[in-house]
Amino acid sequence: MDPLDFSKDAYLQSLDAICSKSKKTQRIQSHIPFIEAELYQKWRTIHPLPDQSPETIAYDLTTIPTYGKECPLIEPGSKTHETQLNQLNLSVITSYFDSYPIAHFVHPGSFHSITTIPDLMIRLREMMVPQGTIVWDRGYTTTAEIGRVEKEGWKLVCGVTKRTKEAKNLIARTEPPIDPDHLVPTQCMNIYAEKVDTPLFGRKGSVVVYVNTERRMRERKSRNCAIYQIS
Repeated sequence: MDPLDFSKDAYLQSLDAICSKSKKTQRIQSHIPFIEAELYQKWRTIHPLPDQSPETIAYDLTTIPTYGKECPLIEPGSKTHETQLNQLNLSVITSYFDSYPIAHFVHPGSFHSITTIPDLMIRLREMMVPQGTIVWDRGYTTTAEIGRVEKEGWKLVCGVTKRTKEAKNLIARTEPPIDPDHLVPTQCMNIYAEKVDTPLFGRKGSVVVYVNTERRMRERKSRNCAIYQIS
């Protein structure tokens, strides 16, 4: 293309060939899943996983506040009360092996993390991604979603919310030692963790319990100050 022909309208028209709304049916027509699947297979042909090992993928969702009003996906969401803006949600699958961005999804702004898991499992199956391990945040973790992942043949490494009864009981009886052997090397260097082999969500597995010593001290100081002022 001649540089003089590259305009904003030409750019937007080229994107319409990938994903657009049909004037006839008023439905979204998207070739993105097919394109991402082809790109992934091509990439893995050139850059295969070591020793035919399965994929380990990271999955996460982020909210994107927007000033726009015409996109049908833009809705009030979790960040709207902070930004006073409506939003849409973007989730991405990334390979742990080489940080390759395998696929992405755009969700309505009102979607919560957990409601995106069915889309994730369908896309992984359609893309023929070798079953391995999925890593995600605690916002996705429920008994139902764990079962959904296992049914598809994947293993799972995930965060667990402390609100569950099982997690509370585990935390109550587990105190990571504050010593060099349990120190987690991070920038702040105040995280200590201990691995515990124990059932969780009705399944055998291992759980890592951690403590943030700086946060604990800050909360203890705040609590003591409040008690002192009351008394």
